[in-house]
Amino acid sequence: MKRPFKATRGTPDEEELAKAIACDPDLLLPRAQSKLEVTGNPYYAWFAIDICVRTNKPFPDWLTAYLGQCAHRMASNKAKAAGDLRKILPWVLGFSSKRGPGNPLNYVDRIHHKRAFALEFATQIEAGDEPAAARLNACNAIFAGKYANVDDRTLQRWLLEVFGLRKAPSTAEEWRKIIHKYIQPLGRAIDDFEQRTKSRDNLS
Repeated sequence: MKRPFKATRGTPDEEELAKAIACDPDLLLPRAQSKLEVTGNPYYAWFAIDICVRTNKPFPDWLTAYLGQCAHRMASNKAKAAGDLRKILPWVLGFSSKRGPGNPLNYVDRIHHKRAFALEFATQIEAGDEPAAARLNACNAIFAGKYANVDDRTLQRWLLEVFGLRKAPSTAEEWRKIIHKYIQPLGRAIDDFEQRTKSRDNLS
């Protein structure tokens, strides 16, 4: 039976783990870089800036390069000659001049169902499915309602977006390498959380 994806409330330890992972810069920064490269949406650069500021972490080289480009555009003759700051500022920050659906600063609601599908797809691949079957089975396992019958091309596009890829691997083995690379930072975040929890318990 198909089920809609929705967040479930876990135990206090599970919720604390989720918060720890969500705030782990070593997990989030590489993903933000990949998203910026694939989508070209500067939102991910500013997402990374927020992470670095909140965690007191130095800006990685790719983020410093982005800020340098913004500074160069801001100091350009084009920016100085602009009569309307509202019109020139998106260009200064690197946003595309092409108009598309939705707000480029509001990605959160759109990405949740894609990420849930991608993680289920990873589970299906690890269980031995070929990519096409894994996509279908993951879709059936996760979605209901308007997402229940998503076409395969859309599912493939979602996987590229979530995993930060330009081209999809053609075999299950190639997908496993991508999945393991994607999951490794998550595993490290879990290990760090467990070590901190053990240390805290030993002190109490």
